[in-house]
Amino acid sequence: MTVPTVAAGLAILALLAAVLGLGEPLLILLFAGCALVGCGLAWLILTILGLLRHPGRRHRVLTRALPAVLIVAVALPALAAVPRLQRSLSRAAMERAATECPQTSSPRWVGTIRLAKIHRMAGTCYLFEAGSFLAETGWVLLPGGAPEPPGTGMTYRHLEGHWYRFSWDPF
Repeated sequence: MTVPTVAAGLAILALLAAVLGLGEPLLILLFAGCALVGCGLAWLILTILGLLRHPGRRHRVLTRALPAVLIVAVALPALAAVPRLQRSLSRAAMERAATECPQTSSPRWVGTIRLAKIHRMAGTCYLFEAGSFLAETGWVLLPGGAPEPPGTGMTYRHLEGHWYRFSWDPF
């Protein structure tokens, strides 16, 4: 049981690193997701075998499973809160980047958010998120509200205030 538990912990740390933008998110998600599925199957099989082999220990096994269930129940909402936390910590830096719009095509950190590039299109500064795979995503500051998309495949979703999340699918 120790090996699958340690492997699952490492996979969860890798997923957290991907959420924080430390690495290639698609590869981390692929490998860490497969590792978590494998660890879950190993844990399930070992638990069933343990319950069949030692029927008197059922209470103990179920008691040990409770912390794992609670950790997952707490970790999932916490992982969903990470992007919101990153955005709130980086608000001033992102507003400065959107106002100054230092056009760049190389990755850079703006606050706690890693951007792939900063680009001006149709008079508006777009902050492209690093790690996007098929569609390019990012943030844009639009004081006048969401305009008509500058090209096909561009969509906007309001976040808060004048900030919008954009997604551009060139295909």
